[in-house]
Amino acid sequence: MKCLSKRCRDIPKATVFSVFTALANEHNAVNLGQGFPDFRPDDLVLDAAKGAIGSDNPLMNQYSRSQGQPHLCQSLAKYYSGRMDRPISPMSEVLVTMGATEALFCAIMSFVDPGDEVIVIEPFYDMYPADTIFAGGKPVYIPLRPKPSDALQTSSADWTLDFAELEAAISDRTKALVINTPQNVPGKMWSTEELTKIADLAKKYDFLLIADQVYERLAFEEQPHINIATFPEMWERTITIGSAGKTFSVTGWKVGWAIGPSDIISAMHASHILMPFCCVTPMQEAIAQALDTTMTEGDTYFQRLRTQFDSNRQLLINVLQESGLPVVVPQGSYFVVCDISHIPKSKYMDPSNSEPADYHFSRWLTREYGVTCIPLSPFYSKEHQHMAEGYVRFAACKQAASIIEAG
Repeated sequence: MKCLSKRCRDIPKATVFSVFTALANEHNAVNLGQGFPDFRPDDLVLDAAKGAIGSDNPLMNQYSRSQGQPHLCQSLAKYYSGRMDRPISPMSEVLVTMGATEALFCAIMSFVDPGDEVIVIEPFYDMYPADTIFAGGKPVYIPLRPKPSDALQTSSADWTLDFAELEAAISDRTKALVINTPQNVPGKMWSTEELTKIADLAKKYDFLLIADQVYERLAFEEQPHINIATFPEMWERTITIGSAGKTFSVTGWKVGWAIGPSDIISAMHASHILMPFCCVTPMQEAIAQALDTTMTEGDTYFQRLRTQFDSNRQLLINVLQESGLPVVVPQGSYFVVCDISHIPKSKYMDPSNSEPADYHFSRWLTREYGVTCIPLSPFYSKEHQHMAEGYVRFAACKQAASIIEAG
């Protein structure tokens, strides 16, 4: 189509999720691919939504303030003031977005000019490079490397970054680095030592940190979640992104947010106002009420959340190991990575198809066993996809019955 813009021509028309969801549907498979819960959210948030939608206040179902419904902005400011140990202004340092994905998009569109570079750590959430390319920027890829092991069980902590490689990739065009902790895949919780090194580089070379923390409440190990914005001199250069979808298991509500200094939030709002303008008012009110409850009742809800997801994580790990698949135990997030490198490729490879091996395995597992996973190579750049061909990803954010059926 001649009128299609170059920026849209450069964006893939289908994602790995749409491809494998369609395949799962075709074969009536148990879909452990895409990361969304298949169970009912907590009554805490559902009851709040029912009350907001049925409210006698006529404004509750109309446009909200563009930067965010005031109640939600106040609740987020109070919540993050406690987590960051600093006062946060609800009206100038909080932006509510259509999910964390829009917050990420606003961050990239507001700060990345054509030719600017954004450092992306692999394996990545696929929107990181896509948004950068859409803005005319260039993603610069630095991979995590797992420690070699023949063990049936390893840890996401074993996937580490070469900081000399990272520093060598920084140039005078580097505008930002995206850090995801816990990392979507492999579920890595970045340590204080690792985050300190990244913060030091951001200050040394003067670039922005985009901290994707949508899984911050799904950290399973003893190591606490650490917000890089709390490090010395990092508040001024960090955008902290969060998600109601992940925090309250309501991914379909598409409520996310960005927290940061007022000049950064104001710039992001300039992008936000040109897209959705505002977010869904009653859903914002419901999230505000749910957050308020978590702050008045202590950690009760978040303990339930962690217990539920940790139980499902352990169940999935057991099912996979009983099937003979070595697993990477995640410290956080929705997913469990499996090592398939020991399985003979002759069992699942289609010689007529040039896709990476992990694609072949994922298709074979769906067709032959009725279980769908996601190949890991789509979360790597082309030059690094060979690093991922021996891995696939399963979603643990499913009810126990789904995981047991997959086994």
